[in-house]
Amino acid sequence: MKTRVPEWAISHFSNLTAALNGNGTKPLHSYRKKSFEQFKAVGIPSKKNEEWKYTSLDFLYRENLNLVSETDSSVNSEFVSTNTLSETCKLVFVNGVFSKDLSSDLNFTGLTVNFFDENSSDSFPDFKVFEGHSGLYDLNGSFMNSVISIKVDKSYTAAFPLEFCYIATSQSNNKGIFPRTRVTVEDGASLSVIERYCSTSNEVTNFTNSVTEVILKEQARLEHCQLNLESAEATHVSTLVVSQGENSHLKTYTFSLGGKISRNEIYPTLNGSKIYSEMFGLSVLNKKQQVDNFTVIDHAKPHSESNELFKGIYTDQSRGNFSGTIIVRPDAQLTNAIQSSQSLLLSESALSNSRPQLKIWADDVKCTHGATVGQIDEDALFYLKSRGISDLTAKQMLILAFAGEILSNVTDNELRSTIETIVQDKLNKCFA
Repeated sequence: MKTRVPEWAISHFSNLTAALNGNGTKPLHSYRKKSFEQFKAVGIPSKKNEEWKYTSLDFLYRENLNLVSETDSSVNSEFVSTNTLSETCKLVFVNGVFSKDLSSDLNFTGLTVNFFDENSSDSFPDFKVFEGHSGLYDLNGSFMNSVISIKVDKSYTAAFPLEFCYIATSQSNNKGIFPRTRVTVEDGASLSVIERYCSTSNEVTNFTNSVTEVILKEQARLEHCQLNLESAEATHVSTLVVSQGENSHLKTYTFSLGGKISRNEIYPTLNGSKIYSEMFGLSVLNKKQQVDNFTVIDHAKPHSESNELFKGIYTDQSRGNFSGTIIVRPDAQLTNAIQSSQSLLLSESALSNSRPQLKIWADDVKCTHGATVGQIDEDALFYLKSRGISDLTAKQMLILAFAGEILSNVTDNELRSTIETIVQDKLNKCFA
C-alpha cells in the first residue's frame, strides 16, 4: 500500500526545523523528529486501511493545510466563563496556544504542571507504543505545540476537576491544531479531567489532532471526559492512551456532539491485576456529521475487568461508526470484559456501522460483546401517546431515556447537567 505523506507536512516540518536554529537539538524537537520519521513511514490512513474503512481523511492529503502560528486576542474571559463549568480549575488554549491570562491559578498542593517548548531542557520520554496506533498519533508528535504535563500525588485533595478548554477561532481556518497532554496519577491519588473542544462560531474550519497520554500508578483513579463541541465545519481526531497499574481505576466518557468529522481512538492497557477500566461514549449527530469511535482495550495481566458501552443517536444523513477490540493476553487469566454498542436511527438516511472484535489467548475468561441498531420503539411510543403525551414530546422522552444510561454514569453533577442541556438543545433542533 502506498504511503500517503502530504507535501504540506514535509514543507512545514522542514520550515519548523530551520526556524529553531540552535534549539533544533533540544529534547522536544528531537521527539518531533522521531515522530516525523515514523509518520513518513505510515502516512495519512486511507479507507483501504481496515481500521479506517468508514472514515476518509483524504482532504488532509489533497489540501494545503497550514499550521496555527498565533493565538486570538478576541477570546475573552466572558467567552471562557460561558463555555466552561463554574466549579473547575481551567486551563485555556486558544488555537492550540496556552493562555495564562484566561486560565486559573495552578498552585495546588500535590499538583505539578510543566510546559514543554523548544527551549525546554527536560526530557520528553516516549510513551509505550500501543497496538493499532495510526499515523495521526505520529502526526501529532511531529507538530505538537503547547505540550503540557500534569502530575498529581495523593496529597492533592482539590474537589473540582481540571478542565482543559481548547478554543478554535476563525484564525485557525484550514489550519492544524496539535495539543499534547501527559497526565500522571501517582500511587493512591485521584484526579478528574475534562477536555472540552469548542469554537467561537459554527463556520470555523480547523483540523484538531489531539493526543492525551495517561499513566495510572498503583491504586490511582482517574475520571476523564472528552466533550467535542467544535464547529459543524471542523474535523476532530483524538487519541487517548492509558497505561493502568495495579488496582487502578479508569472511567472515561467520550461525548461527540460537534464537528463535521470526528474520530476518537481510545487505547487502555491493563498492566496489572485488580484493575477496573470503564469506557462510555455518546454521540448525537444530525445533518451530515460523522463520528468514528475506535477502541482497543488490552488486558495484559490476570484478574482485571473492563466495561465498555457506546451509544449513538443519528438523524438526517449522519453516520456513526464503532470499532471495538478486546485483547486478552496469554497471562491474563480471570479476565472479565464486557463490550456493547447501541445505535438509534431517527431517519431513513442515517447509518450506523459496528465492528466488535475479540482477540483472546487465555482460556479462563468471561468476554462478551454485542451491537444493536434500531429505531424508536413503536410500542413504547404508542403507550406514551395513549397517555396524552404529544408525538414530539414522546419521541424526545424515549431518546433521552436511551441516552440516560450513559449520562447517569457521569459523577460530576454540573458536568452531567451541562451535557444533558446540550443534548436536549440538539434534539430540539433535530425535530424543529
